[in-house]
Amino acid sequence: MRWTRRIVTLPPAVVTGGFVLLFVAADVLIDLAPLRGRAWSIAFWGSMFALIAPLMVWHYSLYREAMRARARSPGLALLFVGPLIAILAWTALPLSDAVWIVLIPTHLSYFVSIWCAARELVLYEAGAAERTWTKVLGTFLLEFYLPVGVWFLHPRIKRMIAASDQQRVVE
Repeated sequence: MRWTRRIVTLPPAVVTGGFVLLFVAADVLIDLAPLRGRAWSIAFWGSMFALIAPLMVWHYSLYREAMRARARSPGLALLFVGPLIAILAWTALPLSDAVWIVLIPTHLSYFVSIWCAARELVLYEAGAAERTWTKVLGTFLLEFYLPVGVWFLHPRIKRMIAASDQQRVVE
């Protein structure tokens, strides 16, 4: 079993519990670090990376499995690494106005990567002819609020993977 399939088929309770633990741990880490200064900056950016990295891995896994189910090769795989690289770049910058220059592309790449994963899931389910903007938006919102949305997405993902496995057996 591929690692992306293992990640995207994790039970919803594991995904929700993991992200709740990450949020709590990040909050504690930020609160324990002295406010301002280098220690706070490292604690803040480290906790942001610890929160964003698993999210991006989960979204990439969904994107990859939906592309594989549609028998297409993933073309935007590097897009999912963009927010992680930007967070690492932030740690090198002093907290100043220059951070805002990096902040906007980071958020855009984060939202676009979630949108691409949502679009691929909807394209797999409905096909290109029936894809609507509202279906992709609904899936995007479920992915954006992943700790809650994974409970609604998990049955759809299981159906996609089961159909993909069945199609491979037939071939």
